[in-house]
Amino acid sequence: ALLGLVAGAAVRHFAYFPLRVTSNSMFPSVAAGDWVVIYPQLAVNATPVHRGDIVLFRFPFGGSGRAIKRVVAVEGDQVTADQNEIRVNGDIVNFGWNKSKLDATPIGSTVETTVIPAGYYYILGDNVTSSVDSRLLGLLPQTEVLGKVTAIVKEPW
Repeated sequence: ALLGLVAGAAVRHFAYFPLRVTSNSMFPSVAAGDWVVIYPQLAVNATPVHRGDIVLFRFPFGGSGRAIKRVVAVEGDQVTADQNEIRVNGDIVNFGWNKSKLDATPIGSTVETTVIPAGYYYILGDNVTSSVDSRLLGLLPQTEVLGKVTAIVKEPW
């Protein structure tokens, strides 16, 4: 039994593993009920996280929960956010959305500009009206990233 427990822990930390999604914060890319394949953080350290990657992280930071979001800005990028849009290095962020306006999303009415420091990411859910992300949480510390989504398996119905 102990050998099985150790083997299971090793697979979870060093090999791909599936995870079922329970929210629609990443819809339409990933919907509740879909499965994602995660490449663990220990292996992620060998391959850097890039703009556009979907990552699994501790939610809330330091907690025991888990969430996935898209990385829209990395070290050195400039993020400008207001109540209508988010820009990274001057370009409007549009990962799967049909519009650039954020409508009734939970960000302030003032314009905020942030340069992403080393060791942090700016994350957003693709479903901006139903996502708790960097607009509320702040920057995601690299140390909170548990893995990268490498495949999405859509629910067949």
